Amino acid sequence: MQASSPVSAPAPPGLAERLAQRGISRRQFLKFCGAMAGALALPPRFAPRIASALAAAPRVAVVWLEFQDCAGNTESFLRASDPTVTEIVLKLLSVNYHETIMAPAGRMAEKSLMDTLHNSLQMPGQFIAVVEGAIPLKDGGVYCTVAGQTGALSRMGVGAIVMWGFLILSGRAGAALTLSGTQWIWVLLTSVLLSGYVWTWYRALQTAPATVVTSVLTIGAVLTVGLSIVLEGKPTTGLQVAGSALLISGCLLFLWRQLRALPRAEAAA
Repeated sequence: MQASSPVSAPAPPGLAERLAQRGISRRQFLKFCGAMAGALALPPRFAPRIASALAAAPRVAVVWLEFQDCAGNTESFLRASDPTVTEIVLKLLSVNYHETIMAPAGRMAEKSLMDTLHNSLQMPGQFIAVVEGAIPLKDGGVYCTVAGQTGALSRMGVGAIVMWGFLILSGRAGAALTLSGTQWIWVLLTSVLLSGYVWTWYRALQTAPATVVTSVLTIGAVLTVGLSIVLEGKPTTGLQVAGSALLISGCLLFLWRQLRALPRAEAAA
């Protein structure tokens, strides 16, 4: 008993078939390619090359992003009649990402978006980005967050690279090789504490406005001064105390104003 071979899906219609379905003959298409060559100031012999390039071109990928909107543009798109939305999505274009009409959701939907963007890095100009709705810019755009990606880890990694580059260029990187055993213990303990501090900041960025989180980060400057005093064994100066007090006061004042504004924002909503 022989196993039946799998039935392959029918190949998508080529450009000539799609044009014929729209009532455009091959002769009209070649005439259009000749006009394109003339518009580009190319010799007539380039018209067949333009026709071949258009015939071999794949369907253009579309990434449709929805921000602060009422989906009115999407509703109009779904009610299109000539061509219909089915023809646009399945035949004319490749709509890789559209939150309203796509079947995948969650991580699978974001994977479709990331795959399209990744392919565009290898072949620039291979997709069309459609932006529907307003893009809020206040407070770092936290009022319209899609998929909760803050890019905080990437920013921290870039900051660490820049910091070490500065230390190497300024000739201070070699100081790490002269630390004693006690100082290395302090370094490891500090690393654990700061890692927890940074991780808390990273998690907070996913739920709180960036301005509030940034105000809390101001305390990091005070911690840095304190750790420098402990590790380097230098006495505390009046300027350091005054600067730390000023930073803490500004941070508390900013947080107090933000917390006062929260009940009013909830009442307005």
